[in-house]
Amino acid sequence: MLDQAKIGRFIAEQRKKQNMTQKQLAEKLDISDKAVSKWETGRSLPDNGIILNVCKALDISVNDLLAGEHVTDEAYEEQVQQNVIDLIGYSESKMDDRRYVFMGIIFGGILMLMFFVSLGLFVSDSMFADIMGFIDFPSLLFILFGTFAVLFLSGRTGDFFRGFAIVFHPKKEYEFKKVNAAFDAVRLASKVLLISSILIAIVTSVLLFGKGIDSHILLPNIAVAILAIVYALVFIILLLPIEARLKQRIDIAA
Repeated sequence: MLDQAKIGRFIAEQRKKQNMTQKQLAEKLDISDKAVSKWETGRSLPDNGIILNVCKALDISVNDLLAGEHVTDEAYEEQVQQNVIDLIGYSESKMDDRRYVFMGIIFGGILMLMFFVSLGLFVSDSMFADIMGFIDFPSLLFILFGTFAVLFLSGRTGDFFRGFAIVFHPKKEYEFKKVNAAFDAVRLASKVLLISSILIAIVTSVLLFGKGIDSHILLPNIAVAILAIVYALVFIILLLPIEARLKQRIDIAA
């Protein structure tokens, strides 16, 4: 596999040798300096379409870049073959991440649809209306959106959905690093779910008290606000088996 951290350090070294800042290199490549920062910190690699331009700007070969060091003439041919294999693996990994995100969105949408359809089929209209009255959609959407926003911003969205793939495909072999990353992503999601729900409950309660609403109206509204925590706990309980299975895979591999 391509060593992103090593490649990142090499890019930083070569950039400094060319007396360029991250911003100057970014301008030369017509990209953002944040992209260069991500390369140098090992969080990502240059896209295939600009690798040649990166190498030209840094005065190195593609082989050097993918190896994360200057390759000697003696080891050049062998390193080329290894780099090609690693690059293919990296590209497949990125495609997998996008596939897992897409599958996760579809899976989540289907679950939500099934939930509301089942309510409509198995309960009376009056009971359905009562149940819907205790579902705070803004809070529910905020919790889910907040969780996926944190996963996305931390670069863990693909790892999170990969966790489900690992659990539901127990016979397929996955690298220890990927299993561990998936485990960390699921744990992160659980923490964010709980924190965001508590935040919603506190903010909503404070706003209600501040408005000086009558007690017979205040208490039901606080109950609905506290339901945000219940939603989060339900999602966390659903994630517990996934987390446990991933931990089991990690223990076996360790």
